[in-house]
Amino acid sequence: MKPLPAPRSTTQRTLSSLAMARTAASKAVAMGTSIALSASGR
Repeated sequence: MKPLPAPRSTTQRTLSSLAMARTAASKAVAMGTSIALSASGR
């Protein structure tokens, strides 16, 4: 992989952090949903 120029790399970092935040949020939602389902099932 070639190093990107500074402005592009900043954009890439922002995009990757956004994607990581979205993934973490969806994971938290899935975990909360499964916990709520198991709690209501008990």
